[in-house]
Amino acid sequence: MPVENDPETPAPTHDYSASVIRTFTAIAVGFILGLLGSDVAGVSEAALTPAISALIGAVYHAVVRAAEHKWPKAGYLLGWPAQPTYTKSGQ
Repeated sequence: MPVENDPETPAPTHDYSASVIRTFTAIAVGFILGLLGSDVAGVSEAALTPAISALIGAVYHAVVRAAEHKWPKAGYLLGWPAQPTYTKSGQ
């Protein structure tokens, strides 16, 4: 049975790589859209970009993860087509 967020269970390299790629893809999308948003809003980048980037990245990640339940290929929008799985060692 997969176990998520178990600190005693190291993720297999493949799953670790997938989780890192999917996380950084969401961060990159948030950053890019944050830059675009600050230009459109006419607010200085230094003041707004970090907050907008974090919010957009988190929302983007949540929306794509939710979409994966209905459309598994939506995972490509996070840079990796499948959610990582974590299992306890010895199982």
